[in-house]
Amino acid sequence: MGNYLSVSILMGRMGETVLDNLCRNITGVPKQDAFLEDVVDRAEGLINGYAGRIYEVPMPRSPMLEELACRFAEYEMYKRGSADDVPTKYKITENDWKILMDMSTGIFVPEGAVLRTVEGTSIDAESDTALMSEDAFSEMPSDTDPYDIWWG
Repeated sequence: MGNYLSVSILMGRMGETVLDNLCRNITGVPKQDAFLEDVVDRAEGLINGYAGRIYEVPMPRSPMLEELACRFAEYEMYKRGSADDVPTKYKITENDWKILMDMSTGIFVPEGAVLRTVEGTSIDAESDTALMSEDAFSEMPSDTDPYDIWWG
């Protein structure tokens, strides 16, 4: 993805030593790069999942979305090791979740976000057979519930 956050920004923010420690079980540079890309994709996917309810996604990159994606990516990296070992600095706060919830309801509008336009359509179904006719009602016993006949 890389719409709100790039691997290079994440690497610069966390530092080489921290990243090496978090990726110590991943051997080889290609695997480490794939891991970091996956972490960024998951963070952005989380944001898009909430924002996509009412906004076109991906949204334009902004400092707020970059920060939010970075926070979720950092947490994801620590969580993959052991959720109990996540330093307080990297834990997702109630405020982080509130931002996502507010984004999904339109209370928080990210910079440059565009509302989705959802248009309904009708389905045309052609048939020579009527779904309901006067004959269907006249043949029905008076003590029968129509619901039982059609859906019962």
